[in-house]
Amino acid sequence: MRFPAEARRDVHVRYTRPSCMGGFAWCTVDFEPLPDRRLGFEYVNPLGPDDIDAECAQEVR
Repeated sequence: MRFPAEARRDVHVRYTRPSCMGGFAWCTVDFEPLPDRRLGFEYVNPLGPDDIDAECAQEVR
């Protein structure tokens, strides 16, 4: 599967952690093609590791 040639902005993701407390997080992500039409992906957290829970960041990735 190839990524579209143009960027996709403001994709909303809901991460739900199974628990009796019903914990969840809403995230908004942007997808952009890699330079030189390379395959794969690179996850970039612009907020920094202290601003997004590591478990949540892993699930979004």
